[in-house]
Amino acid sequence: MFFSSLNLLVSTVGSAMLPTWLKLAHRRSYEAVVLSMAGSAFRRALRLFPPPIVSSFLVALLVHLGLFSFDYSVLPKAARHPTRPERLSSFGAQLAQWASFAGNELVNPWEWGTLRLEYGPHLWTIPVSFKGSMVTFLTSMALLRVRANMTRLALLAVTIACTLSRGRWGMALFLCGQLLCELDFRRGLSSPPRDAGCSNNQEDGFDLPITKPEYERTPLQKSLRKAPDITCAHCIAVILCGYLH
Repeated sequence: MFFSSLNLLVSTVGSAMLPTWLKLAHRRSYEAVVLSMAGSAFRRALRLFPPPIVSSFLVALLVHLGLFSFDYSVLPKAARHPTRPERLSSFGAQLAQWASFAGNELVNPWEWGTLRLEYGPHLWTIPVSFKGSMVTFLTSMALLRVRANMTRLALLAVTIACTLSRGRWGMALFLCGQLLCELDFRRGLSSPPRDAGCSNNQEDGFDLPITKPEYERTPLQKSLRKAPDITCAHCIAVILCGYLH
């Protein structure tokens, strides 16, 4: 349950740039959207990978010096113990093993199996975040020119359903974060102006509030306002289902 919740948090962070892209796309500034996406995709790896690469190298160095050890027996009834790094005979062998870990597990976007992550079990969020970001960028690019709101939402919902059917829960959560951004952006567009409630009448030196007719929303706009809450409930249901299974 903890890892599913953390996965949802990582997916939310990975969707931080989507509101900016949606605003640009709404203004038909497609060239600006593409340039922003290209810059974000290029910088994503530069932001994600250097810190864990350095920290895992320090772990490998400490392991070879015999200064890195911990006992997993203190974890009561743990379902899965992390893989413990072993001290090898030579520093070259240790360095080669760490390089294999960094190249094949940490920064490899094509690896979808269970990762050992012996030099950093806590780094499992790094490859998930990178893959999810790339999937989000690609999906956003594919739906960029779809102008009909309901068509965009329907295509995104179908993509999420297909991703779940293939067992890619992490990627589905990233796409759910994209869907939440879409719904929140549409709700902002359908919200009334801030000064729609009242205005000031300064006649005779007094500020008297004048109530204007209440802003009337269409059924579609009312549905869009409630949609983020419903989608959050669906995300929680997805996490609970994964926990129960």
